[in-house]
Formats: sequence, C-alpha cells, structure tokens
Amino acid sequence: MAQSTPQGGFFFKRAAVGTASIAGAAGLAKTVVDSTPLPNLQERYRKDDLAGEQALMEREFILMSDQEKSDMVQSFVDDYPDRA
Repeated sequence: MAQSTPQGGFFFKRAAVGTASIAGAAGLAKTVVDSTPLPNLQERYRKDDLAGEQALMEREFILMSDQEKSDMVQSFVDDYPDRA
C-alpha cells in the first residue's frame, strides 16, 4: 500500500492557493474594468472630425514650379544611399 508523502499534499495546497489567488485577481480586474465609464464615442468622433475640417480649411496650397520639383527630386536622389 502506498503512503502519501508530505510533499504531495503541500503541492496540492499551493496549487489550490495559487488558483484561488488567480481567480480573485481576475474577478477584481473585471470589476475595475466594468466600473470605468464608457466614452461617448460619437461625441469624440464629431470633435475629431471638426478639428480635421478646421485644419484643412486653414491650409494654403501653393503650386510648385518645375524647377522646384526638379530640385526636390534631385535632393532625394542625392540623399538615397547607394546599396549596389
């Protein structure tokens, strides 16, 4: 007949305590998450949309000359690292 070892009981007690503490922490986390108020997403979206529209209305677009375009392209070519 096999006798139970004291170490075996100790392991199961620790496993039970560990499981209980994990379950308690999960329950506490769920309570905290559920208690936080949900943001009014439509209001936040509207505010963001208005800010974006305002930024676009304030921008001024100026056409580039062909020389400015050529200079910009040449600066990209000159700054590109050669990997050949």
